[in-house]
Amino acid sequence: MEGNGLESLEEWLQHISFGRSPSSTTTTAVTARDIAQSWSVLRDCLQRQGGVMGVDHLLALQKLYDCRRSLHVADPQAKLLISLLSSASEPSTLDRARALAMLILAIWVRKSSRVSQSHEAALQSAVDVACKLTTDNQSLIVSERILLLGCLSADSLVSPDSRRLCQDVLAELVGKEKEAIVVMSQGRLADTLAGAGYALFSCYHASLFQSILESLLSLWTAHDGLYACLPHGLMLLHLMEWTGLNLIKLQSASRGMMMEFCVVDKMNAFCVKLPQMASLGVTALDFTAVMAAGGLLRASYNKSPKDFAFLEQLKSSMEDTIVTVAGNVVLNFRPIADRPGNFMLEADPVQFAEWIFGKQGAAGLVPAIRPILHCVAVAVSRCQRISFHANILQCLVVSLLTESFPLQDIYSSKIMSFPDISALGEMEELDKHFGSILFKEAGAMTRVMCNQYCSASRDLKQLVQHLMWEFSQVLYEKHRIFMFRFNSSQQMEDRNRKYPDAMKKIAEDAFFMLVMFLSIAIKNDFSASSNDFQEQLSVITLDALSCVEYFRHTQLQEYSDMVKRTVSCVSKSASACVSLVRRLPSYDDLTQWRDPSKLCCAEYCWYKDEVQTARIYFYLRILPICLKRIPDEVFGMELAPLMFLYMQHPDQNIARGSHAVFVTFMSVNNLSMDSSHNKKDDAISLKEQLVVYYIQRALEAYPRLTPFEGLSSGVQALVRYLPAGSPAIVFCVNSLVQKSHSLYNANSTSNTGHDAEVEGETESAKNLQGLLLHLIFLVDIQKHCSTFLLAEALFNIL
Repeated sequence: MEGNGLESLEEWLQHISFGRSPSSTTTTAVTARDIAQSWSVLRDCLQRQGGVMGVDHLLALQKLYDCRRSLHVADPQAKLLISLLSSASEPSTLDRARALAMLILAIWVRKSSRVSQSHEAALQSAVDVACKLTTDNQSLIVSERILLLGCLSADSLVSPDSRRLCQDVLAELVGKEKEAIVVMSQGRLADTLAGAGYALFSCYHASLFQSILESLLSLWTAHDGLYACLPHGLMLLHLMEWTGLNLIKLQSASRGMMMEFCVVDKMNAFCVKLPQMASLGVTALDFTAVMAAGGLLRASYNKSPKDFAFLEQLKSSMEDTIVTVAGNVVLNFRPIADRPGNFMLEADPVQFAEWIFGKQGAAGLVPAIRPILHCVAVAVSRCQRISFHANILQCLVVSLLTESFPLQDIYSSKIMSFPDISALGEMEELDKHFGSILFKEAGAMTRVMCNQYCSASRDLKQLVQHLMWEFSQVLYEKHRIFMFRFNSSQQMEDRNRKYPDAMKKIAEDAFFMLVMFLSIAIKNDFSASSNDFQEQLSVITLDALSCVEYFRHTQLQEYSDMVKRTVSCVSKSASACVSLVRRLPSYDDLTQWRDPSKLCCAEYCWYKDEVQTARIYFYLRILPICLKRIPDEVFGMELAPLMFLYMQHPDQNIARGSHAVFVTFMSVNNLSMDSSHNKKDDAISLKEQLVVYYIQRALEAYPRLTPFEGLSSGVQALVRYLPAGSPAIVFCVNSLVQKSHSLYNANSTSNTGHDAEVEGETESAKNLQGLLLHLIFLVDIQKHCSTFLLAEALFNIL
């Protein structure tokens, strides 16, 4: 019946919706002896106690249900259950026992393949019991009863009249017991949906089909849609997918056209009902409309052996339904509830980003709208292939940036005050989010968002680009604060040590989301865009990547290709290079925290700021390619302070990166100077000024922080590219000689007794000595006397 390899539609719904089957975790080991004993207990109940079930009989039924995957129910055993259900019993223990008996009967209906008069009679008895069953508390068994009715209505051995009776009762139950199904029996919702699905598939009467469909789609209107949630929506989506696929298979077998109410009529009913629901703008109806449409849209992608015209109509109608619901959601993207229009498109990008990432985050949404936003995003992500529409792209972007990666919640005030308070409760909330559907669907949502982005207008593209860039800034700032405070604390309990790892998991997925989007944006927009647009996108991309560099732990080919392409684009334009440089934090921002209160009394130290350091290191690697286009005054005012600061970073790789920037500056600016004599003089003057400070800065931290390789490359560059006779070269040589002298003298007078330390400083002095020897071959003897100064210095050292 299901055709999906699982025993039941209800289990398939839970498996495909959540990636798990509850039965796999609740099933206990039951032996054949236990099964036989359970049936014996039930027979004894009927024969000796008149069908009055007690606790022992309830336990026997539970054992049978626990082994439902392997359980075989024969006709005599089915008749036993039917007799128990029809017997008068005390209500105290009856309801749960009756529920289990109906679930086991549903197993019998679906697994039995025997065709005989006895079996058909047993089926008819089951129909009579399921349709006429009465109880003092119907809500406790309604889901199980609906499942049994659905299974019976889909059995081909049940007579047409009995089938219609089952479907009538099912439609009535679903319509009357909404609250019991959605609110009180949430754990058995899959049973209700499966029963309704069986009934929809097997119904061939127009009015009855409409009644079942109406009852099913109005389930969540109870309490004005208060209980409409994403897990329920996903099961509805895949129920409609199952129904659509099986109807298409039925039509392919050419049996549907012989029915009174054929497959095409059912599909047409979907095409009429769902768009109608979406057009009303009622939240609860939007919920069911978008998820049902998503499931049927998935079904329409099925490669049928026959080219059915109704599939194209179904696809178009379901896409229109999703777009309509998305439009209803987008109208609520505004900070002022009574403001008309599409705030996302009408507002300035900066203003809209402030609303999303400001103190309220997405709390500006009407509370009832958030579940609908979730459903639109997940329905679209599960469909994958869907035509472009601005409403869909807007929903995906907002859902990703505020719901899949809710930075305001992840970095909540309680977590950010860590470790001043115990944050175990907050850790549980983070773990809960890791397991949430929205977080797990983030990758699929990102893929669909990228596909939608490729077809968007230029204005909408620029808005999305700005939101992604702003997201990277917020993530950078929040994680920077948290990690600095975490690393600064010395009184943390071991259990709290997992906090950074927990938060990092979300941040790393956010990194992949950004890389995927930016990579697609670069590939799509570079081919048919103006140079200005390309440069703007490249600058935004590089700055966004710098903000999330801390979370990059793997080398992705897409990432490398994107960085190379964007750096190449920026390096061709002076304005783009300057724009990129001006996105760097200023020297004051690097060395001081603007709001010390956020650090919770921790004293800020720039080189201990891991997140900021990762960002600057990213810039240090790409800036040498762009230096040729950066004016000297921009380099001197904005880049040089950063370069000199990070020359004394404890991490040798970062220090080497700073020296590499200096070496490139000394070379490329000399090659690209303006032919004007005055400008040449100005550039040389700037170089000479920077050389003086460079040598002072490098040697004061040598050999403790300054790597010799970086110092050596910097000294050779300044000697090679400064004019012969430059006073800066003389100053450099003198400084090297003095530093070498001081290292030798310090070693000869050292009484510390640390042989390793003395040996290290001696080796550092020898390295300087070797550098001075090498400079003899670089300095132009004919133009100035630096060579003789070098020779004299070396003679004195030796």
